[in-house]
Amino acid sequence: MKTMTTLSQKTLTLTAGAAIALGGLVLGANPAIAGPLNPINDFGPTNDEFGKGSGKDCQTAECSLQSELDFYTTDGPGIDVYDFLAQEYFPTSSLLSTLMFEIAGFKDYNSFGVYARDERDENNRPTNLIEIFSGSDSGVLAKALTQTEIASLGSYFGFYLTNKNGTTFYTEHALNIKGNQHAVIYGGNNTTFNINGSEVNFLPGDLLIAFEDLQEGRRYADWDYQDMVVHVRMRKDVPEPGLILGLGAMAGSLVATRKRQRR
Repeated sequence: MKTMTTLSQKTLTLTAGAAIALGGLVLGANPAIAGPLNPINDFGPTNDEFGKGSGKDCQTAECSLQSELDFYTTDGPGIDVYDFLAQEYFPTSSLLSTLMFEIAGFKDYNSFGVYARDERDENNRPTNLIEIFSGSDSGVLAKALTQTEIASLGSYFGFYLTNKNGTTFYTEHALNIKGNQHAVIYGGNNTTFNINGSEVNFLPGDLLIAFEDLQEGRRYADWDYQDMVVHVRMRKDVPEPGLILGLGAMAGSLVATRKRQRR
């Protein structure tokens, strides 16, 4: 199991490029709403036990989403789990996703990703799904979508989780079995998390996606929404890594030209 932050060269380049090329441009924070969720899945008591079974990854005896987020919060206002967003899908942008934590018996099998909202089959099921984290991924792992993948999503995208049984849950409630809410989404509010030594800054425009990985009626379905928790940073129009380097070279050339003109 990985315990340290893993960043690919692509991820590092995209992150740096976003800061350099965009000058801090972020999507505006979305308004939050206060719960409740559906009565059957209203942050129910978890079946995970601290120090036992799938709960061995809990950091608190309560093992709830609220207590886990509180434990990892080191600065800022923190998160009230009932202050989740009303949005179920979002305008497409560049994405950098960080796997924060998983507390689930299926954590070694669950996969997470994004789907194109407007590509559906005859049964109204999404057909373009792009996996970001596979079941084998663990630890504080960050991955970015390529520009080709981003373009394939069209205008709007949502998030999904597929569990060990091959059942897929979406951030769009209507796509889920019985229309249940299997994910809660929070908007960035300048909270800082420290996950096993890795700092995650939850900035305005960022998202936090927290999934429940079992459907209603299944054994151990507890609606605790801490089965997979992912931080997502969204940016508009992040250039390809090669373009970022090219822009840097162009900027350097312009500076040199201006210096020569001043002489």
